[in-house]
Amino acid sequence: MIQFLAVTTYEVGRYAQVVVICSIPIIILTISGILWLHYRRRKKLDPVEAQLRETIHQKIKLQAMENEFKQTDTDVRYLQDMLQEKQLQIEFLQNQLSQRIRNFHDVEAREEQIRQDLKQKEDALIELKNQVSLKADELARMEDKLQQQAGFLSGLQEHLSQGIEQLKGVREKHAPLVAVG
Repeated sequence: MIQFLAVTTYEVGRYAQVVVICSIPIIILTISGILWLHYRRRKKLDPVEAQLRETIHQKIKLQAMENEFKQTDTDVRYLQDMLQEKQLQIEFLQNQLSQRIRNFHDVEAREEQIRQDLKQKEDALIELKNQVSLKADELARMEDKLQQQAGFLSGLQEHLSQGIEQLKGVREKHAPLVAVG
């Protein structure tokens, strides 16, 4: 009897293989039966259950549409606000641009006016320089003339001095000697 109880691991392994091989068809048959029963029942839905499923499906669709409408309404309001904001920004930028253009034209007009004034002042300066040069030339001529006349006058004065001295000499020669007494 002790020999009956003595089982080797090889024998246990063989026994397990036989059990597994025999149980595979039973497991496959059981799974296919469950699947067949499950899908057969799904095809034959109760009309109440089908209507209930349809109603639930419609309610889910309706809720999804309402959420989408709310989201769309929110998006529309958001987009309208963004559009207004962008229009305000565009208007602001257009005003700035027109102001800059106006300022640019004002600066150009002022610059042109300054150029004209500068041109007039340069012309006046050239005219004044010409007048100064004419006056300087006239002054130089007059100084030359004055020096000539001064030379002439000094020559005349010298000539007069000589003439007076000659007259004094002649008078002294011709004047009788008178005794004073």
